[in-house]
Amino acid sequence: MAVKRFFATTSREALSMVRSELGPDATIISNRSVDGWNEILAMGSDDMESLIAEKDVPFETVGQTPPGVAMPNKVVLNKVPPVVQKLKDEGVGVAAPTFRAAAELPDIKAVISEIRQMRDKFEAQLDVITTATKPQPESQKKALFKAMRAVNFSVDFSRQILEKLANNLSYEDAMKWVRSVVSHNLISMTNESALIYEGGIFALVGPTGVGKTTTLAKLAARIVMKNGALPLALITTDAYRIGGYEQLRIYGKILGVTVVSVKDAADLKLALAQFKNKHTILIDTMGVGQRDKMVEAQLAMLNYPNSKIKKILCFNATNTIETLNDVANSYLRYGLDGCIITKIDEAVTLGGVLDVVIQKKLRVLYVTNGQRVPEDIQLVDTDVLVNSAFVDNTQVANRPEHTHEDTPFVLNTNGLTKMAAAISHV
Repeated sequence: MAVKRFFATTSREALSMVRSELGPDATIISNRSVDGWNEILAMGSDDMESLIAEKDVPFETVGQTPPGVAMPNKVVLNKVPPVVQKLKDEGVGVAAPTFRAAAELPDIKAVISEIRQMRDKFEAQLDVITTATKPQPESQKKALFKAMRAVNFSVDFSRQILEKLANNLSYEDAMKWVRSVVSHNLISMTNESALIYEGGIFALVGPTGVGKTTTLAKLAARIVMKNGALPLALITTDAYRIGGYEQLRIYGKILGVTVVSVKDAADLKLALAQFKNKHTILIDTMGVGQRDKMVEAQLAMLNYPNSKIKKILCFNATNTIETLNDVANSYLRYGLDGCIITKIDEAVTLGGVLDVVIQKKLRVLYVTNGQRVPEDIQLVDTDVLVNSAFVDNTQVANRPEHTHEDTPFVLNTNGLTKMAAAISHV
């Protein structure tokens, strides 16, 4: 380990000698003019850390030592600068470069002291930069907030979840925690025995186009596979939609199940009386817009005194969160016994529908993901469903992360307005 001196007629030649001797990663300590020659003090990169820790720094000189000049420490290399040697080989008389005495050489200890100071400052600055680039609690919450909003969870729901997030988690662990909280709050039917084996009267309700008839056919097929066709009956109240009854009748014929159509509450009571010995009765209702006045009449027909009909709302996963909320509010006024999330295979994101069923505290009985009867209906695995909701999607990647009024949340979570529905945190 040593500091080496290099001499040449130009800086470029001296630097070339440094690279040739010490490699491209050499550390330049000093570069100055000495009696018309360029002098460079340099050292190899491998010796830098050791050199900083040393008290005494040895020298090695690359070049010819002037006569009568005492050099510090021993000289390991004793080379003539290449330019000088070339001139000599060509017969040109060239005087050796004049070296300063040892006392006139730069104070290497002072140079090393400066290097130490520079190193300390650099390390301190590096710590500052590293700390600044680490995910901080608020910026991490901001990233998670953006991720939740990107998959259509509402602002209020995202806020409520993230308010309880611990500050010492990595982004990956924080995201796992968010998913676990969402999954924990998603109520599902893990065992369908209450529906399949215990039986009862179940009416599928919901707006037009949510897939009620196809979903009812899937449920009917599932029940027939478990209990046979005899204990099951199908009823439709859809007397308005062209082909509505015919579609259900075809499914009933395939399954070997009786199907009847009713027009009003009186007809419904007669049909239920006719099927009083049936183990399970499934009712397909007419689809109307959630704001249509006929919704009230339809639900009133199902809610007659002493009615034992359980109402199951079909949620179309492709709808916006605003529409889903509107649908839920329209049907919840008359009571619901659960819901089925339909068309998850067609939905770009699932955050909206999960947001609504969690906030409305609706139990999810099944999810459907296609048109096949009866294959495309499953019980809910909450972890799988929630994880699929957070899958990256390029269609929503560029969505704005928050609106202007949400800026205080992403910068400061103090004093946020709580949601009316409490969210349980695990």
